[in-house]
Amino acid sequence: NAMEDINVLLEQIYQRNFFQLSLDSLQRTRLYCRMLDTLYSANSEAAISDQLYFHINELKPQEFFAELRRQYAQLCSATASSKLREQNELSQQILHYIQAHMDSPDMGLPLVAERFKMNEKYLSLFIREHAGITFSAYLENVRMGAAQRLLTETGLSVNDIAVQTGYLNASTFRRASNRVAGMSPSQYRELEARRQK
Repeated sequence: NAMEDINVLLEQIYQRNFFQLSLDSLQRTRLYCRMLDTLYSANSEAAISDQLYFHINELKPQEFFAELRRQYAQLCSATASSKLREQNELSQQILHYIQAHMDSPDMGLPLVAERFKMNEKYLSLFIREHAGITFSAYLENVRMGAAQRLLTETGLSVNDIAVQTGYLNASTFRRASNRVAGMSPSQYRELEARRQK
């Protein structure tokens, strides 16, 4: 956790400068200014409190460091939220890309990793974390969902549906259907036709 590391570092700075070295007023102000510059460098959009800037010479070390910890905690929280938002957006882009291109027989981890400029292992872990299943399971579910809609809503042949949903051939499609739905595409079509009557 970044905030734990920051707290340890701030405590070390506090102990060294106010117990071991006993800074005078001018040295203390310089230290405060440098620490505020560091905080501002970490996030130029930080809303550093007026209390820190305008009352810097009046603050006791404990007050300054308490406020500095609060500012860093806000920065860490904002950074974590921003990173989570970015990851969720990237996840949605990746999953949408898979859905939009599931009909390509070349669709696979290497293709998606190349498209999003990611390492294949990292992409695999990323998808598992965000989709809750492996890449291949996600792709199979997307393809099978599209195939089942086509089986139910069209009169297309099993071979045509296999091609339109990215399977190399009807045999691969049939095996996937048996694995996912527990029945062949033809059996699924018949079952759905009976349900709709």
